[in-house]
Amino acid sequence: MTEKQRTEILRQVERREISVDDAIKLLEEADREERAKDRAGHVAEIRTAVSDVLHEVSDSLKGAGEVVNDVFTDVGKELRENQDLRGAIAGLFSGLFTLGGGHTYEYVHEGLFEANAIRVVLRGRNGKLQVRNWDGEGYKLTTRVTVRGSSEIEAKNMSREAYVLAATPGELQMKVRPTLRNGGVSAELLLPVTKEYSMTLETSNGSVQVEDITGEELEIKTSNGAVVLNGCCFTRTNVDTSNGSVTLAGSCGEAKVETSNGSIRVDAAGAGDSELELSTSNGSITLVVNDEPDTGYSINASTSNGRISADVHGLSILTKGKNNITARSENYDKCGKHTRIQARTSNGRINISHRE
Repeated sequence: MTEKQRTEILRQVERREISVDDAIKLLEEADREERAKDRAGHVAEIRTAVSDVLHEVSDSLKGAGEVVNDVFTDVGKELRENQDLRGAIAGLFSGLFTLGGGHTYEYVHEGLFEANAIRVVLRGRNGKLQVRNWDGEGYKLTTRVTVRGSSEIEAKNMSREAYVLAATPGELQMKVRPTLRNGGVSAELLLPVTKEYSMTLETSNGSVQVEDITGEELEIKTSNGAVVLNGCCFTRTNVDTSNGSVTLAGSCGEAKVETSNGSIRVDAAGAGDSELELSTSNGSITLVVNDEPDTGYSINASTSNGRISADVHGLSILTKGKNNITARSENYDKCGKHTRIQARTSNGRINISHRE
């Protein structure tokens, strides 16, 4: 079965043309055929792939009864041998439409920042958070609230009380009220490119995406959701998620990334000293660093079940075991900049390489 055919099976579930059980049977049959040809698959990659499917599906849910759009891309090629495949997929699909039958309302908030250093706090629930810059002079916050009510009037009133918004010349906060039940709040925030930010972003059952934002500190926490940071430059970054992958591309100072049942991919474009601490379970770690002669690297990597490769110019292997490695640049002490890397995973591979 080709990758295109696999994707089509999942899209048929999306369109509700076939049941989840039927889709699982078809995927299991294809999986058995592939096992006969290739026994080199890793269970961790399956769990990561299936988890990513859920995150993409969740991201595309906009509220009551809407159809999931274009979420099953490039999944079939990652399916390999896994005894729990049926249960894993069925479990992820169960509860997919938990907010079905609700009402979704959109609200827009705009304002100006007078300070140059801005504090941003967004705390959503059962929804994704998106933050990026724009050319506008002020901020623009768009929230989407999904609630259930006995009538549309009641649902509308509930949506208006779903969160609290507070704005000052140097701070913006949006927090979901504890009284919101059986509902969700997602948010998209556009920020002036001329400012610098310290940010705290928290949600549940949703992804977090941050693009082209510069600042001092970024803290992200979510569950059952992927995290994507692209083009960001923060002095300190802390990411904590579960059942979701993490992708980070940008300038890294201190970065701590933790997840479970998900992969970590970091493309680090550090302009100075940096320290990266990457940790996951049931997922791979991929790290790409700059190939700069004035940057010395110190690497400590380990996995309980997977391969480790470290391909960085001028790297000297200090210790190498079956599932661990320590290495250092030969001219580490003489380099003007230093990058320290710690990578830990179980049931996954670790690959560290330099940018071509």
